[in-house]
Amino acid sequence: MDQKRQPGSGTEETSSDEHDDLTAAPLSSSSYSSQPNWEQKQSSFTSLNASNAHRRQSESIVVCKQSPGLDEHDSASAAPSPPLQPHLQQWRLEHSFAAAALTLLLLQFLLAQFVPYTSLHDESTFGQAGEHLQTNREWQTHNQTLSISKSRCAILFWGLPRAFESLVLPSIERNVIRINAKYDCDYYMHYFVREEEQAGRSGEGGHIDSNQVYQLKPSVERIQQSPQGRIPIVEFAFTKDLDFLIEHQELLQKIRDTVDANGKHLYFPDNARTYTFPVTTDNIIRMWHTIREAWKLMEMHENKQGVTYDRVAMLRNDVLYATPIDIYQLQAKTNTTDHFNSFAVIPGFGRHPVSDRLIYGPRRAVQIWALQRFSRLEQHVQWIQKHDPGWGLHSERFVNYTLFRAMRNNQGVNVVEHDTICFMRARSDSSVWVSDCDGVASVTLPSIAANLERIASSKRELVEQVIGRQCEELTRRTKPMASVLHCPPPDAATAT
Repeated sequence: MDQKRQPGSGTEETSSDEHDDLTAAPLSSSSYSSQPNWEQKQSSFTSLNASNAHRRQSESIVVCKQSPGLDEHDSASAAPSPPLQPHLQQWRLEHSFAAAALTLLLLQFLLAQFVPYTSLHDESTFGQAGEHLQTNREWQTHNQTLSISKSRCAILFWGLPRAFESLVLPSIERNVIRINAKYDCDYYMHYFVREEEQAGRSGEGGHIDSNQVYQLKPSVERIQQSPQGRIPIVEFAFTKDLDFLIEHQELLQKIRDTVDANGKHLYFPDNARTYTFPVTTDNIIRMWHTIREAWKLMEMHENKQGVTYDRVAMLRNDVLYATPIDIYQLQAKTNTTDHFNSFAVIPGFGRHPVSDRLIYGPRRAVQIWALQRFSRLEQHVQWIQKHDPGWGLHSERFVNYTLFRAMRNNQGVNVVEHDTICFMRARSDSSVWVSDCDGVASVTLPSIAANLERIASSKRELVEQVIGRQCEELTRRTKPMASVLHCPPPDAATAT
């Protein structure tokens, strides 16, 4: 049972939509395909056009796609129309401009709400990381914007808080709270309670002081000074390991024991070479649980306060945020802002084939990411078993093929990759995995590496800038492969 600082209950997990059939449609900008046309997708893009100052009543978004071919009314071979009668010609002359203006306004409204300016790749070959999203476009920023100041936003943290005080919190203060203070967001955190972590896939292990997360509240109140004098909400909830195991024991056992007709695991992704049976899938369910509980904590306070957040961010509580995260920003290069609250944003690194580590965007889309994992599991596994056996409950594929598809098809929200966001896993032994944002172009957008080189001469210098103290040696580990920078807290360094 999850325990919260204030009693109450959140909304139960949303069930899947019976019409959201994974095999229903080929992939375009909002659906799947077993044979994607990479050239066609690569040529599709959207640019945001600046509105003219004298047309402040409408937003102008120009959609640029591949040529759809001649319309039958534009064909050179179409039969000519008979001449119009004089009175019809006069009517057409008088009303053509009015009709065109009305049509333009209607199209602008629809495009502002639903225009897909990019789509995620469908890695149907499964041996490749897939094509990257086109995040290097030359976008223009609107002169006229919707008032973000009138929207309500919430930033949610989730996970097991490793080295929170010494590594994570300084980066949250610098690159999350300060960056988003102008939006006057509220903060919610769900965390697991654990005192020790054994060495393994998550590092060398060490002591975990979960109570350090409560330092987030004074940090938010100190940094985020609302012009209206409003004190931001900062609330916490936690789950103990025993409570988690009691709630999910049946599912965890099912994932371990269920096999297909060939005797291979149905849920465990045997094709994933970096996964360890059954630890990795156990941890995926833990991740799903803490994400869901963070959302339910937010919902509980929405119901209590009588408000609904428009923009929601889901962030990990065990990473060092190396670059700024503006939860309304689509691209850093062009400083493009999601004024219409129409797109969901994920990092452009850790793409296997997409990143599952962070998301922010419209509430209706992020709700699917946070609240509909358990309800969509069976549907996803059956689809994977039919189309590509062996990948089962692979975390990133589940997010890409099931959650992102539901966002596009059910809510009309497309997902884009940010061009500079980088954060690095902090471990309980006070180390930082500084290679997390590295990788070839299929795994990490080149713009991320270029941005890191621009702001610091080395990863060590970057980390030291963020946490405000010097680190020690840089080492390498092999399982999983990572460059590890050791940054013990000041008291530990003094003691040695």
